[in-house]
Formats: sequence, structure tokens, C-alpha cells
Amino acid sequence: MFSFIPVVIASVFVIPVFCIEKQKVGVLIVVDEDQNSRLLSDRVKTTINDEIKELNLEAETFEWEVSLDGKDRQVNRLFVTKELVCRDLLNSSIAIFLVQCTRKENSAALAVFSAVGYALGFYRVPVIGVMVKDAQFSRKNVYPTFLRTSPPFSNEAFVFVHLLNALKYHQVVVITVAEDVNGQEFVQVFDSLSIRNKIQIQKHIEIEDANFNLTESLKGTTSNTIILYAKTSKAFRIFNESVELFVKGRVWLVNEAGFKADNVPRGVLSVRLRQTVLSSLRDALAVLRNGLEIFDDFIEVRPPSQCKINKNNEWINNIGQRFYDKMITSKVHSDYHDIEFDGNGDRTEASYDVLNHHADGDAIVGFMTHYGNLSINESSIVWPGDSLLKPQEITLPKNLKAVTVPDPPFTYSIPVAEKSQCKYYKTMFVEGGHVPGPWTPCTKKENLTYTSYHCCAGFAIDLLVQLSSMEAQRDATFEFELHLNDTYGGPVVTEDDLILNGMIGELDIGLADLAIGALSINPEREKYVDFSEPWLFHGIRVLEKWHPRDSPMESFLQPLKKSLWGALFVSVLVIGCIIYLLDWRSPFNIPYQKDIFTRPELEDTPVSFGEAMWFVWGVLLNSGVSEKTPRSFSARVLGIVWCGFCMIMVASYTANLAAFLVLDQPDKSLNGINDPKFRNPSINFSFGTVIHSNTYQYFKRQVELSTMFRKMESHNYKTAQEAINALLNESLGAFIWDSARLDFEASKNCDLRARGTLFGRSAYGIALRKNSPWTPYITSRILKLAETGDIQKMESKWIGTAGKEKCHHEIHKTPARLGLQNMRDLFILVAVGVVVGSILSFFEVQIGRKKLKEGKRKRLAFNYAQRWRLRARQQSADSGALKTIEDQQQDPPNRQTRSINLDFNERPCRVYCSRCRKAVTTIPKPVVGGFAMFCTVLLVVTFLWPCHVRENLASNQAQSHRESHFSVKPARNQLLFGLVACNPDGHKMTENGNADLVSKFPDVDPFLLQKWERIFTMFFDRNLSHNVDWGDFYLVVRRCRDVYGAESTQIGYARKSMEALWQGLCKAADADRDKLISLEEWVSLIKEVSKKKDDHPKWLDDYQSFMFKLFDVSSDGVLDMAEYADGMSLYGFSYRECVEAYKKFAVDQKGNHLDRVNPQQWKEMFLQLFFSTDREVPGNHLFGKVAEI
Repeated sequence: MFSFIPVVIASVFVIPVFCIEKQKVGVLIVVDEDQNSRLLSDRVKTTINDEIKELNLEAETFEWEVSLDGKDRQVNRLFVTKELVCRDLLNSSIAIFLVQCTRKENSAALAVFSAVGYALGFYRVPVIGVMVKDAQFSRKNVYPTFLRTSPPFSNEAFVFVHLLNALKYHQVVVITVAEDVNGQEFVQVFDSLSIRNKIQIQKHIEIEDANFNLTESLKGTTSNTIILYAKTSKAFRIFNESVELFVKGRVWLVNEAGFKADNVPRGVLSVRLRQTVLSSLRDALAVLRNGLEIFDDFIEVRPPSQCKINKNNEWINNIGQRFYDKMITSKVHSDYHDIEFDGNGDRTEASYDVLNHHADGDAIVGFMTHYGNLSINESSIVWPGDSLLKPQEITLPKNLKAVTVPDPPFTYSIPVAEKSQCKYYKTMFVEGGHVPGPWTPCTKKENLTYTSYHCCAGFAIDLLVQLSSMEAQRDATFEFELHLNDTYGGPVVTEDDLILNGMIGELDIGLADLAIGALSINPEREKYVDFSEPWLFHGIRVLEKWHPRDSPMESFLQPLKKSLWGALFVSVLVIGCIIYLLDWRSPFNIPYQKDIFTRPELEDTPVSFGEAMWFVWGVLLNSGVSEKTPRSFSARVLGIVWCGFCMIMVASYTANLAAFLVLDQPDKSLNGINDPKFRNPSINFSFGTVIHSNTYQYFKRQVELSTMFRKMESHNYKTAQEAINALLNESLGAFIWDSARLDFEASKNCDLRARGTLFGRSAYGIALRKNSPWTPYITSRILKLAETGDIQKMESKWIGTAGKEKCHHEIHKTPARLGLQNMRDLFILVAVGVVVGSILSFFEVQIGRKKLKEGKRKRLAFNYAQRWRLRARQQSADSGALKTIEDQQQDPPNRQTRSINLDFNERPCRVYCSRCRKAVTTIPKPVVGGFAMFCTVLLVVTFLWPCHVRENLASNQAQSHRESHFSVKPARNQLLFGLVACNPDGHKMTENGNADLVSKFPDVDPFLLQKWERIFTMFFDRNLSHNVDWGDFYLVVRRCRDVYGAESTQIGYARKSMEALWQGLCKAADADRDKLISLEEWVSLIKEVSKKKDDHPKWLDDYQSFMFKLFDVSSDGVLDMAEYADGMSLYGFSYRECVEAYKKFAVDQKGNHLDRVNPQQWKEMFLQLFFSTDREVPGNHLFGKVAEI
């Protein structure tokens, strides 16, 4: 059974005067019946005896013998506590050493150490374990004063992790035995280390005592690397019952205890602690020596001598714990390495050998140092099955389920009746282009009961075929079954839960092993699937339908809006009716009265309605076809007014038409994601992408694109093809999608154009199930294909040259010229006039023939009536002719002589009127009177006064009105902040003014004076009056209202800021209190402000803040180039000038370009503009026109 042999080794020193009792330590050595164990015990005693003398300590050594196959039930823990701890070990000893000298693990020895360590913990006596490595001693709540200089068994997990990394194995199966505390601790440590080292534990198998056969347990695992942790006896049984698993192609890693089994198979790898019992003992003594320093201040304090606890025992309350803490917290320097402990008292660093079991014994094939550096010689390793070839990490499944999405040019699909038809297909016409073969069979599940057959080809299909049959790794080839899905998929948040749809959802639930196609790699998808290395890089671009910029058919109608054309036609009708009414109802409708001598057919009658309309249209079109003019004075006055109206309208139309045809028109196409149409979307412009796609997720992630994302929500499509069709049908304004697909669509359809630069760069990858064993193999094959140039060849085949159509998108750099196509509507108008005239002529001929017949009958009747009347007159004349002759002969002296009377004031006459273009009869009466003179003067003043005189009068009146209200003069061609180039005169005046300022302020840098004057003129003196008043600030507010709208945030902020700024300037600069700030007052103010470098007035800070917020239209707190360019372009600056200025000032201290300018950077540049004398600082270019400074 066991024997108890106490041996006492004492050193007694006799001091003549005093007798001081030495400090004692206790040593418990556990041995078994093996002779080697006893020899080792003797060497331990000798070592202790030699070391203790150097420490001036007294040691008591005790041996405890157990059987070779000792069980813990053989040990009575109460007996051990009473007889061994209380009687022998707890004898005022400051520390107890527990030394294990058994060759194999022994439960009885473990029970003895457990009882001793537990009991001594009550008395706070440190217990130092030597080669005691069981996991249970790491529990501080049970063994509060235990520490050990040998690492626990679980420390082997560190070595295994380093060994796996060296062998490049990252997928393992871990096997332990149930109810093995050391095995559980090993798994816990290995699991925590595997996460950091990207090692996947495919399966953890826990063996029960009843079944040690692992064949069934390992089914379903693909990893060839197996880690076994078991005691020696358990490992012996496992090796016996699982012989068929230790074959070629497997990798076995066994712990040190399991490797001691007598039947270890050849090729097994293991680790062995380089530490021996004696080296561990020397480390323990070194730790004790370091801890003795604490007793320099507590010489008379001793531990308890028996198992009795006094109430105020200093050792238990204080010294014992401090002694223990001193030993585990101090770093001890030994001969070869440092000794450190963790919080549980376990040693943290140790060196190990890597062993490999050969036919002739165990061989060392590597080692790991205390610092974790592992060195291994793979060429000397013999693997299971006596193989010298390193096994593969996993046993790969040969049949994979692949899924893709029909998305040209990556995947084309053709529905067929049978899958066998695909092998007969060569080049097919699909999606508007010729697609080459070969075609791969694929299926699509339409519903729960029906599956359709398809033939698939494309870039992705070619790549998948290449990956499945690469000759470089024949043992890692695979076959695949391809099926289709509608979407690529990703995480979709619902009201109840988060779901995965599309191909990503199939991978997650196991319906597919890999997904290939235009599948972009993004963070949202990487949470649920693994991606290979990218096989095609891309970005996001914008696709739009190309509209040729040319003059439309109705070019001649463009100068005037529809509302003005309508008003003009209505005016024609109204004026024509009024002229007709005035000429018809006026009592003065005939300017010259008829007398008895006029013939009845004289055309002095009022104009008819048709004549009035003809007159109005003739004047408007300046055709000269008017046959008759109004007769009445009132109608003539209205006619003069209408002539003036028509003159102005025709002149305005001609000028606008010339502007439309001559002036350059800006290109209305999109320029990328920063186009104002995207940043400030209107109701009439729509754009979108594919819902739940990578592009959709990108816009959802980007905060600065939130406005665009909200606008897109109602215009997104399920697939890219649907969106492209909507773009061609013009129901969608722009389509945002992957650049590879958009470039392909634009190359085969000249009606589409890809616009802008790439953004949101990403790449296409092959998605596999999470922790799929195929991931590294697919990645390595993709890299190999990229290295050999095969991927580039496939890209050229399917994207570079597929469906290429030569497109000519003409870029107009000059105004569009009119051609027959543009003005054909005018010819059509003339043709319509000819047709209408011909139709009217037909009716006119018919009506004329009818009237001609009636006229003949009337003339015939009239002729007969005239004959009858003439015959009657002749008869009457013949009867009175004789009497008349007689009378004349009787009175010849009374006849007067005939003479011509030329007095036209008394006698009417017939004259030709050049105005009326016919003969008229004059009326002998005065025509010059008061009424005539009044009308003449009124006509001259009202209608004949030059137009420019009236315009000048109106302009002077308006100017005087503004000066009286705002005390400002209207500035010519000025913008909101005055950021325009001055005219030559104005610039010359500025130079003279600058010279005057230099003479008045000789102590100020002329460069600063030039900038201050420019700021004063451009920013404040809006009317170039050399004085600033409230009217200048009011104009700024009014301009803000015109640009941003009366309800905008900018206008409210402008009112508040301009009022505060004016009050601040008046208070600081208006020295004479005349509510006017002159240029000299302004320079004096800025000069004083510049002296206070860090203390700027509030009005200056408010003004620079106002200008920043005015430009920051998106209110996101930063100013980018798009906002700067958009804001400046609203006030007349070209985009090129804005970009040039932005690049000049938007730089950091190192000169690197900034994409965005924050308020602090804006303020620094603003102050540089005001106060810096350095001509090279970026702030000088803050407001454009860089060449002016």
C-alpha cells in the first residue's frame, strides 16, 4: 500500500550569546514503486540540502510512496491532513514544496497534493509545486496560496497553435475524454487562441468511456488535422480501437501524456516540456529566495506550528499572503530564462520539444523557446502511414452546388426543354448580341413543384469552369451543379427579423456551396459568407441615355414661351376687333365728305372686320399686304400704338432667336455623382439602382449621400436589366450601378453613356459558405489565373470586345448650326399654307362661278332698263330743244364769258391722295382749329417721342427712388459678394486708390492694403461709392432672397448676420457717426484688428461664419468642392475657375489637397486673407479670381 518514512535534515548553529531559531521550509516528495522514481527522489533531497544551506534555512523533507497504478480512492484525505499537514508539514514552515517524482500520472499522488494544498491554504502558507501540472490547482478559490514552476497541461495549447501555424493548418478536429478536467481546460485555452490565430475548430468530439472508436464521430468532417488530448491510459485505448484512422492523409497531434502510451502509432506528432524535476526544483528555490526579502521587516513573525488558528495571528492575517504575492508578482531571473507567473500562480513561459514517433523511436523535429518562437524541420517528419508527403489540410468535397444570377455579360441564360441540348449550342444571339459557347446546363426553381432548364454561358461561367478543372492541383478538382437565382442578395431588415435573400441567403441555409457572378464584396455580406480574393475590380458609375445636343424642329418658336405666344395671338384678335368697332362706330369715320360730283363707287367707307384683321396681321408680320387702313382718328391712334407694339415684339423675337442660335449652350449631360441634379434632386429628374444590392448598401452607409438615397428609394428596380430598360424608355433619368456592367451596356448601345469617375470602389469575388474548406483553394486558384493572365483574357473576351458598337457622341464646342432638318417645320408651314390656299381657291372658284351667273343676269336686266330710260330721255329732250335755241338767240348780250375758277377755299375739286392712293373730293371749309392743334401735339408727345428718351426718364426716376430709400447706387454687373473681375476703369481706379492708401498708411504692408481695399470694394462697397452704408448690406440680403428663395435657411441667416455685421462695423469703424464707412475708416479698423492676433472682434467672426454657412447648402458642417463650385457658379463663376480656386486654398499644412474644408480650416484661410502678408498662403485664393491678387 503506502509507507511513511520521515527523514529530518537539520542544521544547527550555536551562537555564543544568542540562539535565534532559523526559518524552516517543508518538502513533500511523492514517489512510486519504480526504482527510477526513488533514485530521482534521492537527487531531489541532495539538491534541496545544497540549496537550503546557501539560503540559511532549515528544511524538513518527507517522502510519500504510492503504487504505480495508484487510484485516488486509496488516499484518505482526512488522514493526510491530520498526520501529514498538521503534524509534520505545518511546523512553522514558511513554505512547502510539493515534488512529484512519479514516472506516469498517478491519481493517488494528485489526491495527496490536493489535500495538502487545500489545507495549507487556510493557514496562508505558500505551496510551491514542482512538476505538478494538473488544471485543478489553477483554481484560486480552492488553492489560494498555490504556485508552480512547471506550466499546467493546458499550456500545451500554445504549442499546438504555433505548430499549426507553422504547418499552415487552420482547420482542426479536437478530441478529448469526458470528465477530464485537464482536457476541458485545454479546449478552453485552445478555443480562445484559435480565434486570434484564425484557426477553425470544425468539430469537438468528447469520448465516453464506453466507446473509444472515433470512426463514426469523424464522419462529416473535412479536416485532416486531429488534436487528441487524453491521459496515457485513455490514449492507449483510443490507439487500439481506432487503428484505421492513423493512415496516410491524416495529421495527428497528441498531448505529452497521451504520447507516453506504449502503442503510439507511427507518424504522430506531440510536444514535450523541456523542463525536468531538478530544473523545476531549482526554479522553485530561486522563487523562494526572491520572496524571502519580505522577512527583512518581519524577523520574529512565524507561521502556525499546528492546525490551530489564533485570533490575531499576524502570519494568517497579513504576512503569509504578502509572502505569496511577492513570489508570484516578482520577475525572477534564473540562469537560462526569466520566471514569471500569472494571477493563478501558473508559470507563463516554458520551452517545449516537438516530437515525431518513428519506427525506431521518438525523434525531435522542432522546438519552441520560452518566447514562443517555434522552429520545425518538416522534411524530417514522418506522417501517418509512413508517408513523407505532407497531407492536405482538408479532404475536400468533390460535388459542389453553385448558384449565379442571369446578368450579362457575366451570365447569359437560354431556356431549353432538356439540359442535354446545351452541348449542341455554339454561338447564340442573346440579349442583343452574339454570345459564344460552350454552354453549361443550369436549372431554376420556378416554384415548389416546377424546375425549368436553362443553358448558361458568360464571364462567370468560364471562370467557374476554369476553377473546377485546374491541372495544378488534380486532387482538389471538383464538379458542380449550377442553378439560377433572381438576385445577388444580402441582409434585409424586416419588422420582425433580419433575413438573407438571393444567393447570399442560399449560402447561409446550405442550398448552395458557392455563388459566382457580379457579386461585390462588402461588409454586410462578409458577416454571413466567406469571400475569395477579388477576380475583377470595379467601381460605381452613372448611366444615362444620350440625347444629341442639336437645334430642335421648332427652333424658331424657342425664343418666346408658350404663354407669350398665346398672349400675342389673343392680342391680334382683340386689337383687330377694336379697330373694326372704332372705325365702324366713329362719327368721323370718313375723313373727306362726298359731294354731288363724286361717284357712288368711291371707297371712303369704314374698314370691314376682315380688313381690320388683315391690317393687324400685316403690321405684326411686317408683310406690307394691307389693302386698307382705318379711317377714324381713334382707330388710327390705336393702329400707331399697335405698330409700336409689333416693332418691339419683332425686335425682341429677333434678338432672342439670334441668342439661341449663336450663343454657346452648356452641356446638359451628367458629370458624375457630384452633379447638381443628384445633390439637389428635382421632381422631374429620377435616378435609382438595384434594391438590396452592393450599390444600394453603399448609398445606405454613406451619410453624405442620404439625400440621394431617400430620392432613390421610390425609383429602385429589382434587377439591372429592368433599370436599363426603364432608362431607354426614359421613365428613369439615370441608373447608378457597377462600372463593369455599365461600360458593357454603353459599348453595345450607342443610346447609353456611362458618365463620371469611379467612386465606391469594390471588387467581385466568389462567395462561399462560412468557414468553407474550399475558400483558400478557390483564392489560390484565382490568384494563379490572374498571374497567368487568364482572367484578363476572359475579361477581354466577354467585356472588352463583346458587342462593341462604334458610337460617335459628338461634343459641341461651338453653337449648333441650323440645317434643313431644324427648320423643316417652316417649310411645312408654307406647304400647309399652300394647301389651305388651294382648298380656299377651290371654294372661291365655285362661289365665283355662281356669282358670275347671277351677275350676268343682273347686267342683262340693267342694260335693258338703261335702254328704256335712255329712250325716254331722248324723247323728252327732243320736245324741249327748239325752245331752248330760241331763248339763246333772243338774249345774247347777257351771257357771261367762261373762265377757270381756282379758288379752292370756296370750290371743291378732285385731287389724288398719295396716302389713300386714290382720287378724293376736297371740302371747302377750314380744317385748322384748336381741336386739330391739340390732337397734333398729343400725337407727337404720346406716340412720336423717341423711345430711348422715355427709357432714360424712367431709369432716372427709378434710380432716384432707390437712392431716396436705400442711399445706394445700383452697381453694374455685381454678384452677391462682389467676386467679379472689375472693368478696366474700375480696376484703374482701384490702383489709384491703393496708391493713396499707401501714402496715408505708410506703416502697413502694401500687399495688405491691396487686399483690404479689394475686400472693401468687392464685399462691402456694392455700388463703388467708396462708402459703405446699410443699403449695401440690404442688397446682399435681397440677392440671397433671389438666389436661395424667401423661405430658405440662408435668407434668414443672412438677415440676422448682415444686421449684426452692420451694427458691429458702425460701432467699430464709423468714427464721424455719419452712418457711412469710408475706405480710410475701413483700413484703420482692420489695421487695429490686425494688431490683436488672437483677439478678433465678434463682427469679423460672425461674418466669416455667415459666409461658410451660406455656401454649406447641405448643412453637413463641411464644404466640399461641389458645394463651393455650385455656390460660386450661381453668381457667375465658371466651373473651371471655381475648381482652380478650390484647389488653391483647400490644402492642409503639408500642401496636400483636402476633399472637404471644415469650419476651422475655413476660419484659418479667412484670417489669412485678411491679415497674412505672405503671398503664397492658400487663404489669398479663398474667393476666386486668383490672378487678381
